[in-house]
Amino acid sequence: MSIRSLLFLLVFAAAIGFFAYNCARLLKFLSIGKPERRLDNVGARVKNVLVVAFGQKKLLREPLAGLMHFFIFWGFVILLTAILEAVIQGLFPGFTLAVLGPLFPPLALLQETIGALVVLSVLAALARWILVPPKRYFGPEVSAHVRLDASLILCLILLIMVSMFGTNAAQTALSGEMRRARFVSSRLASLFIGSSSVRAWFEVFWWTHLLAVLGFLNYLPFSKHLHVITAIPNVFFSSLEPPGRLAKVWRGRRPRSDLEAAVGRVYLHGLRALHIRLSRKHHGKNSEPPQDHHGHSPEDRGTGSADRRRHR
Repeated sequence: MSIRSLLFLLVFAAAIGFFAYNCARLLKFLSIGKPERRLDNVGARVKNVLVVAFGQKKLLREPLAGLMHFFIFWGFVILLTAILEAVIQGLFPGFTLAVLGPLFPPLALLQETIGALVVLSVLAALARWILVPPKRYFGPEVSAHVRLDASLILCLILLIMVSMFGTNAAQTALSGEMRRARFVSSRLASLFIGSSSVRAWFEVFWWTHLLAVLGFLNYLPFSKHLHVITAIPNVFFSSLEPPGRLAKVWRGRRPRSDLEAAVGRVYLHGLRALHIRLSRKHHGKNSEPPQDHHGHSPEDRGTGSADRRRHR
């Protein structure tokens, strides 16, 4: 194994290990919540994933921002193949996805097209944030940290895309084979053809691409953009209940402790007192509180209940 491959393994293992540690830390926070069954009605959940997560239905309500987010999201989904290629190249230098045979040209064309759209989307998003920021950009919920976080994420995405095109361009120059599907990388390759440092440029772009991807991955657990990797499972496990429906606190009958019963009585007494106060404010201070169909007021009901308990 070469020194380059050994160095790659060390960097890759450390990055994945640190990411796994932070994922375990976040999962501990989730385990605090009450367990709930979220594997029912798999068909409806898959439909939500296709429409909301992959189709970006909610985000497309705002055309400009929605389209930019749509291309950035799909860019990452499709360009996972380019990241996979870079990882395999760390172990087997010279490897390319051309081993896929007839599947490679359409895949390469898709990578180049989506990659170019992602670059344009990121530049448009940065220009929007800097030149014509939306009103919410200066709202109380968007702090300086949030603005810095968003800008850093966009710059990392741009670096990943640019280094990917640079890697493909240098690789094309090294092989001397201009592929029509690589319509962006082939044009960039002309900058390196005939250069004695093309191999060095390939290593620079490849390491930049790899480190940017691993750095981006490990920054996400500390960023508000964690949804990049949690959006799909979050949509799948989201509640299928109608909006506004409250879940039952207890399912089935469970004996209450003395403390729980006491807290419950205090809570109900507070609700009754609030109801009486609001009723008197509405009907007048000297008016009688509203009565039920038995002719009892909330005060009577509370007092009667206490009297009955004392006489038992």
